[in-house]
Amino acid sequence: MAKGWLRAQRSQGTIGPLSFELRNLPAGTVIRTDEEAAYLLAPYWATNTHYFVLSGPQTLVIACESTNADRVLRSIYEDLKRGASQLSGTRPSILTCQLEDIDDEDWGQLQSESGLAAMSRRLLSGSDRRHVNFVVYSSTKTPPNRDGAYTSFSTTTLRFQNPNAEYSFPLTFLLAQRES
Repeated sequence: MAKGWLRAQRSQGTIGPLSFELRNLPAGTVIRTDEEAAYLLAPYWATNTHYFVLSGPQTLVIACESTNADRVLRSIYEDLKRGASQLSGTRPSILTCQLEDIDDEDWGQLQSESGLAAMSRRLLSGSDRRHVNFVVYSSTKTPPNRDGAYTSFSTTTLRFQNPNAEYSFPLTFLLAQRES
């Protein structure tokens, strides 16, 4: 579809409810590393935009941005912010949030450059939240593990660490341990 628009030399259009604009990088531009890509794409970068790259004879960087505010992430952010303000701030702490209906295999998609990751980094960057060491997300979709007479309940989680945490926190606390 994009190739058709390129052949027709149209730089803007609408497909159903989606509007788009095609912009070319300077002729001869070659991107070999993530650093080069970040530098060249910086003028087009927006924090509320999601990016997708298609590579082939031509490389397309597709940016998708909602025309409406992301109310789901805003709601999670505000809830976590309120939760952080309820803590004493005198000890290390963890904020947790349960996201319903996230399958175990889908957590990886939320990890790197997702809106959830950006929102978590923003939350943890607040100087009044330095007492929060981690934000941990979990879901209810992990089934119980039955091993003979024992049944254990665990969940796949996604964890973001505060790089500017005020207090140290033993990482071993977060590791699951099984008693024999």
